[in-house]
Amino acid sequence: KRTVAWDESHRRYTWTADGRLTDGVVDSLGLNGAKPAATPAVKQPSATRGADEPLGEDGRNWVRRAVGSLGYVAFDRPDIQYQTKNLQSEAARATQGTITRLRMLGRYMVGRPRLSWTFPMPTTTPDALEAYADSDWASKETERKSTTSVVIKLGDSMVEASSATQGVIALSS
Repeated sequence: KRTVAWDESHRRYTWTADGRLTDGVVDSLGLNGAKPAATPAVKQPSATRGADEPLGEDGRNWVRRAVGSLGYVAFDRPDIQYQTKNLQSEAARATQGTITRLRMLGRYMVGRPRLSWTFPMPTTTPDALEAYADSDWASKETERKSTTSVVIKLGDSMVEASSATQGVIALSS
């Protein structure tokens, strides 16, 4: 369950994600006590022998379950949304490389099991939402699809974050 709490001494709300979901993902990946990773992913993973080898039905089912759980965790965790989106897109045709990327994200979560958002009480009422968006222009070389990320702020507080793959194939920038 999420926890929303008011901190009177600092005059702010704190929203903390459900840690049981993170613990469940880390546990299902067999990573309890593993060395934490500094980032949830690497931009260009190094080529490893067998990385493109497709998984059998049991392996694909295991990946789909783990990635499905990550979807719930990522709702409250902007730090893992991008990598979770990437894993969701490859879950149906998962390979050994998918497992490597999934375990990298799991190791990142070992080092950062909880994420709390803080919302300071503004001294004045914000008069508008601020929205920021950016795209990476076809970073998925195999599919030539771009990713769009959006952050929405009210005053100094982020109230929404998302990352999504565009449906259109990028032909040029």
